[in-house]
Amino acid sequence: MAARAAIRDVGRALALPYADVDKVAKLVPMEKDIDLAKAMQNAPELAGLVNSDPKLKELIELAECVEGMPRHASVHAAGVVISNDPLTDTVPLYKSSDGTVTTQFEMGALEQLGLLKMDILGLKTLTIIGDTVEMLEKKRGIHIDMDRIPMDDPAVFEMLARGDSEAVFQVESAMFKRLLADVRPTCVEDIMALVALGRPGPITMAPDFAAGKKRPESIKYLHPCMEGILKETYGVMLYQEQVMKVASAFAGFSLGEADILRRAMGKKKPEEMEAMHKRFLDGAKAQGIDERLAEQVYRLIERFAGYGFNASHSAAYGLITYQTAYLKHYYFAEFMAATMTSTVENSDKVAFYMDYCRNKGVKVLPPDVNRSERYFTADGGAIAIGLAAVKNVGLNAADAIVAERAARGPFKSLADFCDRIDTGLINRKAIESLIQAGAFDSFGSRKAQMSVLGSIMATSVSRNRGRGDGQSSFFDLFSKPEEFGSKYDELPDVGEFTKKELLEMEKEMLNMYVSGHPLEAIWGKVSAMVKDRIADFSEMKDGDAVDFAGMVVGVRKNVTKSGKMMGYVRIEDMAGSVETIVFPNLWEQSGGINQGDVLLVNGRLDYKEDIIKVIADRMRRVKY
Repeated sequence: MAARAAIRDVGRALALPYADVDKVAKLVPMEKDIDLAKAMQNAPELAGLVNSDPKLKELIELAECVEGMPRHASVHAAGVVISNDPLTDTVPLYKSSDGTVTTQFEMGALEQLGLLKMDILGLKTLTIIGDTVEMLEKKRGIHIDMDRIPMDDPAVFEMLARGDSEAVFQVESAMFKRLLADVRPTCVEDIMALVALGRPGPITMAPDFAAGKKRPESIKYLHPCMEGILKETYGVMLYQEQVMKVASAFAGFSLGEADILRRAMGKKKPEEMEAMHKRFLDGAKAQGIDERLAEQVYRLIERFAGYGFNASHSAAYGLITYQTAYLKHYYFAEFMAATMTSTVENSDKVAFYMDYCRNKGVKVLPPDVNRSERYFTADGGAIAIGLAAVKNVGLNAADAIVAERAARGPFKSLADFCDRIDTGLINRKAIESLIQAGAFDSFGSRKAQMSVLGSIMATSVSRNRGRGDGQSSFFDLFSKPEEFGSKYDELPDVGEFTKKELLEMEKEMLNMYVSGHPLEAIWGKVSAMVKDRIADFSEMKDGDAVDFAGMVVGVRKNVTKSGKMMGYVRIEDMAGSVETIVFPNLWEQSGGINQGDVLLVNGRLDYKEDIIKVIADRMRRVKY
């Protein structure tokens, strides 16, 4: 637990007001390796606040006790430990709540024990590419070999240079959009470099990279031997391999020695760095290079070595970035359908992609028992939502519907559907959910179908039970199978649910709006009054000011210790949602907040363990 985390956790344990704890935590300076003792010395405002309030003083004293302790067990992403012998002979193990077995020692200790730790990564993007290719083959008879697509397609690079990179691997964030527009890549090597540049350290080199690409004559090399090594990255030392090659060419290092230098710098090991520093200067001197120039080059290496990206890693990622950009440009509907399938559990992300598709002129169709498959699919240039995306309809039920449709043709009515499906797999609750999601809209109004579903289900269950027993009624001997369906084909004339009710059903069943959005009619006016969109919050930092609008879709009220009301308000715009914390003073000023209110909000972002919230400073309602 670092200083801020210790304060927040202790504050939660003491049940202190969130606002007080948050204020104290944010007064701790954002310095590397800061501890609470140092923070109290270096931040007079913090010390003054804490010393003036006994509760806050207790908060800091207890936080100092737990500071530096492990907060919880964590697992190294993709890290797999390999051993000749049973691991229990070498290292204690731990079984996490999901059953995963992990070592109780961290990576460095494992290496010292002689164990091998390898990172084995899986990318869902590879599944997206595979699903897109499979969909093209199945739906349109188009076969694509991803290893043989042209790697120099100008139209693909032009799309990226415009910053049109939504859903493209690695480069869909706001930061990468700016990088793409600035660099304007024209080859895969440029994309590889962008992947490496888009990280906290190397991002400072992006302007030099862009300038070098636009004006190669402006690039300056400290020594002629560096030109051949750094030319592909326009004079910027970007890859680990470049660091090693410069050390080899400049100071006569073997590649093994150069790798030791790179690792020492990357791991910030002072003793090794100092030894390698002397070895570097001696090696450069032996090659007749001026000591001041050698020192300058060493400092340059030192600056970049800690940030250097592995070129082979960057090449692999850059290739996948280009492949996804290619598929998006030429096969947009199929690619976006595969992308939405991969993020189906993240309703905010799916809603964002749906809004993006609509803005591109591509329709997103509601689920339909006669069109939809298990997941999102391309359908005649549009994108159809899959049956499994509907609440209460599992994968088995979705597959059963698709299989029955393939075996015996499209369903003719709700009654025909109920008569043909296996009620053991698809129960009444699932069919109600499909109706509410719009999957039977081609047969009539949702309201009418809901009104007769009970009668249809009772009859169809009875008929299917009789079939299973090998029995039939006297009337079955003289009736045709289709007569059961025809009895209910004419739905009662009971009208339709209101537009608001239909949208609420879709939201409940699909976690998103499909046929419209409650904000649609006023969004043009409302969005012009603010500068931020909720979907962009993930690209911003903790504490950043935000100015956004949206509809209240959920309210949790809470009474503070002082007896005042506050609220946790879920606000949603056209492509995202965020929980907004409204403290008592603002809650009182607002007169209370209710579901369905449309609000303009000024506030600041609050990050907690990768969960984004907004602390509201000002709010006002929009009448509609």
